[in-house]
Formats: sequence, C-alpha cells, structure tokens
Amino acid sequence: MKDGKVVVNSPFGERWGRFHNGNDLAHAGKFMAPVDIENVKVTQGKERTNQDGNAVGIWKQSKPGEIKVNGIPVKTNIETLHTWQGGKEVEYTREMADKDYNKHPSKNLTYDQLMATPAHQMSKDGNSVSGTYKIGDQNYTLRFKHLSDLSMVQNSSGGFKTTISKGGAVGVIASTGYSTGNHAHFQVESGSHLPTDVKKYTNNMNPGKGKPNYSIDPIYFLNQMAGPNEEKEGRTW
Repeated sequence: MKDGKVVVNSPFGERWGRFHNGNDLAHAGKFMAPVDIENVKVTQGKERTNQDGNAVGIWKQSKPGEIKVNGIPVKTNIETLHTWQGGKEVEYTREMADKDYNKHPSKNLTYDQLMATPAHQMSKDGNSVSGTYKIGDQNYTLRFKHLSDLSMVQNSSGGFKTTISKGGAVGVIASTGYSTGNHAHFQVESGSHLPTDVKKYTNNMNPGKGKPNYSIDPIYFLNQMAGPNEEKEGRTW
C-alpha cells in the first residue's frame, strides 16, 4: 500500500449504508504483513464457486429458534448458510448449493457437507489472521481477512505461528467468509484507545454500548503511525 502498487478499491468509511472498517485491496496473490506482528490468532472460513465460475464467500449464522422433537417444541439455535448473489446477501439454500455442486463438483461442498461443518469453521471473516503491533505502550490489532487457507501461518507441529515477521506471508487472497469476490481486507483496531482526534481516520465500532472499540484507517495507520515508529526504532521502512 505504501509503495503505491496496490489499489484500494473500497476504502475505509461509509459504504452501503454502514461503515467499512478497513480497506479492500484490488490485489491478487499473497497478503504480506507490513510490520512484525505478535499474538497471532486465526479464524476459519469457506467460499463457493458460483455458476459463472467465480469464487464467492459463504458463512454460517445461528439464531434462537424452535424445533419439534416427538411433537414437543424444543428451543434451540438454528443454523443457516448465507452468501452473496446478485449484489445482495442471501440465504444459501439447498437448491443453490446443488446447482453450484453439479456445475463445479471439485470446487464446492454439498449442502449437507456445509451444514455439517461447525459454525466456527464458517466465520464471516473467512480464513483470517490477526496479530498485534506495538507503538509506545499501545497495542494495535491488525486483521487480514478472506484468505484462501491458513497454511502459510501453520507451524511444523500443525498449530499456528505466534509471530509473523514484516514481509512474511499471512496467506493467499481469496473470497472466504463475508465476501463478494476475491480481494484483500486489511483492518486496524486500537481498542478503547483513540489514536487521533481526526474523525475521518477513526470509527467507534461499538457506539452507545459502553467502552468504545476503535478502527483506524489502515493507510493513515501505515503512513502516519507505523512508518514513523519503524524509523524511530531503527527498522527499515
């Protein structure tokens, strides 16, 4: 981003009637860490290949509901699949899944396989990697979402790395989770710490709900915060 080789095709700010808390990058290939990150965490996700052969995100939602067992109503959480189609968020039905699977069986799971997949493996963030970066005594969380898989952050024991060095790959850009197509979503958060009083560079993701949780424009963060900090610490930027 800082060298001008990546195009931001959906910037930080208002979008579709809601706030977009990161940058969507029109980029293909690997997603690289711009700084050293620690305390690495991951989420898992899925994508589907639609009738046109394009990758589109898919995720699972759960809400309280009721089913009948031997004729007796039982309260439970009902899980449903969701995706994007025609520019809209829609429920991913068995009929849609059957059509996708029949057209591209090597690139899709069946409806029953998707429903049997645990919800934590079908996150809205898709396959994502997050970690912290410190400036002074303040930790910032960097998130990289919608990756193809998590193989690049796995360690030799089958678990996941706890640190990723600057320039290290966090994954390959894809469309897993809440995603309309292949892109890289990069997001920076500062918790309850407000790093700047310039509102256009920050957003409270938890308005009216007690303790604030701020997101920061990633371009502002890299150019005005992380870059100067790297130079101050004697690291190449």
